[in-house]
Amino acid sequence: MCTYNGTWDTQSIDNSTRVHLYVEDDAHLMKHSGVDMMGAVQSEAMILPCQPTHPQIKVKLYRNGGGEVKLGKFVTFDPKVGLASYFGQFNVRV
Repeated sequence: MCTYNGTWDTQSIDNSTRVHLYVEDDAHLMKHSGVDMMGAVQSEAMILPCQPTHPQIKVKLYRNGGGEVKLGKFVTFDPKVGLASYFGQFNVRV
């Protein structure tokens, strides 16, 4: 988060902005690692924090015991946030 000096309201778009910074690291391809189990709430998106450390890293989502899940209506990806899923259980591979 970048803000003007002396800014108290960091949510105000007039005084602050968010910056997403990539740091190339061959040893750590993801910002977070080690997530084994996650819970989900019905009718809410489940966010998988798969945030790559470099824009060329490809993130794919696989069903538990199944094939790759294609991005679309029920699964979206934003490198700043991760994967957002609206159904089911998945295993994540990089």
